[in-house]
Amino acid sequence: MDITFSIIAPIYNEIGNLADLYSRLKEVMDSTGESWEFILVDDGSTDGSIDAIRRSRPPRPGGDLCPEFWSSNCSHRRIGL
Repeated sequence: MDITFSIIAPIYNEIGNLADLYSRLKEVMDSTGESWEFILVDDGSTDGSIDAIRRSRPPRPGGDLCPEFWSSNCSHRRIGL
């Protein structure tokens, strides 16, 4: 299946917001009827965000979680793309 939409989100210490972010995003994207993916790019979270994401998602060949520790917002876009 070809992916129509790729949503790339940089995260930093967002453990308290991840479930709500995904829930809202899923509701909107599922309503489009198009295929989509959600790519999270971590910027060195220390609050357990990465571990929470790894526990809550099914494994995906090739991965879709980028634990990069860069400080530039532009870096997140380049990693996500």
